[in-house]
Amino acid sequence: MRSTTSASRPIRTYVPIYLRSVRDDQAPAVIFFDLDGPILDVSRKYYRVYSTVVRELNGIPLTQDCYWQRKRERDQDTAILRDSQVPESKLQEFRDRRRALIETADYWQYDTAWPEVQAVLTGLPQPPPIVVVTLRNQPHALHAELRALGLDRLFAKVLSVSGDAGHGDRHEAKVALVRDQFGRLRDGWFVGDTETDLRAGEALGLARLAVTFGIRTEALLQRENPNFIARSPAELAHWLAEQALCT
Repeated sequence: MRSTTSASRPIRTYVPIYLRSVRDDQAPAVIFFDLDGPILDVSRKYYRVYSTVVRELNGIPLTQDCYWQRKRERDQDTAILRDSQVPESKLQEFRDRRRALIETADYWQYDTAWPEVQAVLTGLPQPPPIVVVTLRNQPHALHAELRALGLDRLFAKVLSVSGDAGHGDRHEAKVALVRDQFGRLRDGWFVGDTETDLRAGEALGLARLAVTFGIRTEALLQRENPNFIARSPAELAHWLAEQALCT
């Protein structure tokens, strides 16, 4: 179990510190970004998929605000379905159907880039090297979505792997993906909105920035002892702009 004692490293909101590679003092360290949450607002997509499947199963969906808050608090599917009047016996059917829909264009069309973050990504004359590391089951759909959002040329690399790729924990899939592409890293950043991202960053030996406007609450993210926290897209955009000034 992860420690939550007062001896843990204190959490601070963003301050402009940039980590450079010890292998090359002139080369900026890579910033690894989760996609869903830090860069994209996926709340409408998640709700549309959930409400569609609940109705297919003859349930009654919760309101979007209620559903999203419970999702951010990592409430279990069984509890959410119970309160949506869907029997527990339908749990696997719900999950299978959700997985079949969530990466289709009918639903990713509801994703939007955070305006502040996109503005910085598109406006930087010399952006730091940014690599997206995401758990997606359909790479072609992922790249189609990035093209549709005008984000496809903004990243040094886009790495994706299924979250069901046979790893013991979801963060291990991201760790293996990064190491396969970059080997052993000496420093850098991992930016994410879930425990999966922060644990991946820790396993890779990277500094970790947690964003609290994605799919997990700040209280849950604090348990992972991130180095810094961005509490709004504007804070994240400001942090990213500061990194570019140091390249």
